[in-house]
Amino acid sequence: MASATHTAQRFRPPQHRNESAAAAVFVFMPHKTGSTATANILRNAMRAVGQGHCFSDMVCADEKAFTAGRCPLSAENRLGYTSVWAPHRELLACKRFVIFSRTIPHSFVVDPVTRFYLSHASSCHAVFHLRHPFDTLVSMYNSFTSTHTIEVPDGWNVTRARIVEKRQAMHDMGVDLYAVNHSQRLFYKQTQLLRSEKRWQSEGWCATWLSHYEEMVERPRVWSSRFIEAIRVDEPSLRAAFEAEFARFAAAEQQLVQHAVPHLDLDVADGRDEQRGC
Repeated sequence: MASATHTAQRFRPPQHRNESAAAAVFVFMPHKTGSTATANILRNAMRAVGQGHCFSDMVCADEKAFTAGRCPLSAENRLGYTSVWAPHRELLACKRFVIFSRTIPHSFVVDPVTRFYLSHASSCHAVFHLRHPFDTLVSMYNSFTSTHTIEVPDGWNVTRARIVEKRQAMHDMGVDLYAVNHSQRLFYKQTQLLRSEKRWQSEGWCATWLSHYEEMVERPRVWSSRFIEAIRVDEPSLRAAFEAEFARFAAAEQQLVQHAVPHLDLDVADGRDEQRGC
């Protein structure tokens, strides 16, 4: 597989993109950063104007999930690429399509599916979202060792009892040891997200915005406004739908802020994040 440093020429330069093509919006929000709440906002807004088919909530490229038929992967995965999705060509018929992902592969810019979308888009705006790592680790401990519903997908070679046993063992570590054991992997993922944002911006593939969970929960109205501006929604009806969905979120979140609930874990409040092996 070619290295990321030699793949820029494989993309269609922005000035050569098809101006009649769709506008692309990418939103990258890892697990435990309010991803469930945000995905619902975007999905509901698109559905409200009859464009639900133009929103795609992608699943991660996990081998077990793939074997179980839960991850629609492209053929390139068999060749070692880190693609997280199969390309959905029907999205290109949309005036604007929104791609939401909780996973940032280490070589995301050379991913063949990402390349496909970028090369066919008339414009691109991308949101990269982060949460403070220490706060994230505590949320991971609460969710993954206690509050998340246990699911055993068809085809997985594991029993519910084994999952319960493993989860209890992690819970018995206590939050401090759990955080120490999982910190390096989280730091790596967050570093890759930051590097991806810088590269997408510097090489001109997308206009990017680095969003933060802390602003999302502490200043929800400001964050919502900044999010809408970052993805550059110009169509009046779609913009109104986004504004309505984000306003509902901000109003609910503002109530929690007023009642002094610090750093609400939106993944817990919204039910649970999908457990897809990410």
